[in-house]
Amino acid sequence: MRHISTVMLRRPSTNRVLWLREGPWPSQHDVDIVDDHTIAVCNNNVFDKGSGARVSGSNNIIFYDFATDQTRAPFSALFETEEIKTMSEGLFALLPDGGVMVDKENFGRLLIADRDDNVKARFIHRPENSEVYRLGWSRVITP
Repeated sequence: MRHISTVMLRRPSTNRVLWLREGPWPSQHDVDIVDDHTIAVCNNNVFDKGSGARVSGSNNIIFYDFATDQTRAPFSALFETEEIKTMSEGLFALLPDGGVMVDKENFGRLLIADRDDNVKARFIHRPENSEVYRLGWSRVITP
């Protein structure tokens, strides 16, 4: 589904596809349920026009509202400013205060920002040997 930029809602008990949508999330993954009518999709924003895959601009998180059939990308400025552009993988977690944790998995980098795009914490997985190591899809554990 990632390579055709498609997200699907499937009911396993009946093996039925309830909803399917192609784009606007090229090379997407990590779909999170936000509420009873909204999902958030990690959009790698990767295109290959014949000369190799590239991130167009930056990654972002696209929210899709089933009730209105509208999308929005509230953290786009944060992703652009912080140059979050992974070709694959990556992860996000929406935080209880409206902020976001972003795992830039391919580059061993993690950041936490508030709802206004203010970065509150940064981490780069770089042990004493100065190599940067991948994180392996970090998780937020709330109290």
